[in-house]
Amino acid sequence: MCPPAVMAAVSMAASIGGQLASASATNANADAVERSANRARRLEVLGLLDQEDQVQQDAASRMFNAERQARAARSLAAVGAGEAGVAGISARAILDDIERDALEFRHDTSGQRDRKLRALGRERTAADIRREERIGSAPRSSALSIGLGIAGSAVNWAQFEVSRNTPTDPDGSE
Repeated sequence: MCPPAVMAAVSMAASIGGQLASASATNANADAVERSANRARRLEVLGLLDQEDQVQQDAASRMFNAERQARAARSLAAVGAGEAGVAGISARAILDDIERDALEFRHDTSGQRDRKLRALGRERTAADIRREERIGSAPRSSALSIGLGIAGSAVNWAQFEVSRNTPTDPDGSE
């Protein structure tokens, strides 16, 4: 039979090795979860950035087309008023109506664009939160948890040795 000191050393070495292997596996899993969460967030944010670009381009295109139509309407109204011999307040009222409509359209389009961009910004924030939740779902091993595991093994071994070496009476009582 091996001396108790050798058995204790082997037992502690096995416990330390087991704790370190468990910690390594736990940390490898946490690293994999973190890489996966980062990749998912990156893909989600790239999609959201594409949507933001599309919203910006759509709004700019709509405003450009509306401005072109407003210029054409102003020109047509000015030429029509000149040909009809209308001037002054009547012609100015028509031109002001066209300008007001163009301004209202730009304002509405800008507001819609801004609301869509804010919603997409909230989606990016939600993507960050989801990333953090995914990472938080796979905890890492700490030196404290490893130390507590080793200490627990040492206590278990010591309790076993104490119970094994405690003399008992022949009748079974201590």
